[in-house]
Amino acid sequence: MITFKILQQFLLPSVFLFILLIAGLVLFNKKIGKIFVILSIFLYYVFSISPTADLIIYPLEGKYRQCKQHLNTVVVLTGGVKHADLPLTSKLSKSMLYRTVEALRISFENNKNVRIIISGNNPINKREREAIFVEELMKKFGVPEEKIIVDTRSRNTRESAFNLKLSLRKKPFLLVTSAYHMPRALYIFKRYGTNPIPCPCDFERDKQYNILDFFPNPRNLRKCNLAFHEYFGILWYHVGF
Repeated sequence: MITFKILQQFLLPSVFLFILLIAGLVLFNKKIGKIFVILSIFLYYVFSISPTADLIIYPLEGKYRQCKQHLNTVVVLTGGVKHADLPLTSKLSKSMLYRTVEALRISFENNKNVRIIISGNNPINKREREAIFVEELMKKFGVPEEKIIVDTRSRNTRESAFNLKLSLRKKPFLLVTSAYHMPRALYIFKRYGTNPIPCPCDFERDKQYNILDFFPNPRNLRKCNLAFHEYFGILWYHVGF
């Protein structure tokens, strides 16, 4: 598990471009070193402008839109928390906040008459119980405690699907996760024999651009990181599932 996570990190643009730049600086007295430096700077620019980042992430996000179906079971996949001692709304990551709000929207539109399953935990730090924080926030917004089920055993999407398959079975349910993560999540849940209905949120792509979108922006490099992470995960599951 940890080895897989480390390998994923080295394949992210922000990491391998840094390694390429360092290698270029170390070998700068040689021709290959200068090529590495120039290539790393060029690729940094390419990956950090909006059109490129959106082009890379669009195949993941483009297939699914906001879900308008009403079902009585919702599965929310966790998406990270911050380590600092912060207020609850600040402790959840941006992706996790979007997923929580989407689940709350579904709950309120159904008069809070839905079962919400919150699944996920940090694979490296098991004490960082992500799902518990989401449960606390949902209860503060008035979701009845008896309507919330927490799964802290699952350390990734595959374990979430495996651990929940017996309770979900073939009955349709809404699967809430970030849009870029939805293709991989759907694939895994379906492979375990469940019947998920995609309910994406946290869309990253922006269709309209101006001149500023052609200047480097760390936000776009983050988009590329997210996309590469998902593409590698999809490939990994197709090869080794």
